[in-house]
Amino acid sequence: MDILISDRAQAEMSNCVKDILRTYVIKDWQSEPHQQQQNYSELAHQDVKRHTNWVMNWSGCPLEAWLLVVEYVVFIMNRTY
Repeated sequence: MDILISDRAQAEMSNCVKDILRTYVIKDWQSEPHQQQQNYSELAHQDVKRHTNWVMNWSGCPLEAWLLVVEYVVFIMNRTY
């Protein structure tokens, strides 16, 4: 691990965490408040949700299959550019 990415959560910015980061020479990066486009995990979550909804609407699968569709979408996203 070479960088800690956070959204300015106070638990991740405590003095104890800062000491650990300094000890192991780990960079610390926080996104700006109310700027969701800077949070990579939220962007990925939005993409997975959008693609899952599209696949479910396109295929006409039952709502109970949503977890299988999420796994399928993540599988495809991990293997394509």
